[in-house]
Amino acid sequence: AELVALARAALQSSLSAGEAKVACEVVSAILAGLSEKPRAVTFTKEQAPEFVADLVAAEASGLVPLEDCERVLDLLVDTCKARELYTFLIEALCSDDLCSSARVRSIHLLRATFLRMDVEKRHLFLGSALPVMLKKSLMPGTSKE
Repeated sequence: AELVALARAALQSSLSAGEAKVACEVVSAILAGLSEKPRAVTFTKEQAPEFVADLVAAEASGLVPLEDCERVLDLLVDTCKARELYTFLIEALCSDDLCSSARVRSIHLLRATFLRMDVEKRHLFLGSALPVMLKKSLMPGTSKE
């Protein structure tokens, strides 16, 4: 947990300072863990959903190559537990820290996450996501684009 918190803090600090080096290294590390064959590294697969808000922010910042961000976000959806990713996506969408483009990207990821869920369980998550998204979409934005 401390390692994840440290990596997230480093990524957030890098993005805030407009410095690409650390942001690129963190994204590359997550990408390497999720891309590992024959299957993703367990630690990365279990911890990566916590980074989703930071990863969409990195993508929106333009500091990290777009291809790397797209690939890591796609791998998050494909390899991580849908419930975990859902939880952290909802948390990200409730935050006032995401810029508009990162918020829209998060909504697209949430859609992909829903589509990966078992059809029988999807309604359990969708019912709680809609009020959150509606409430946040009606509030004035507070982050700078």
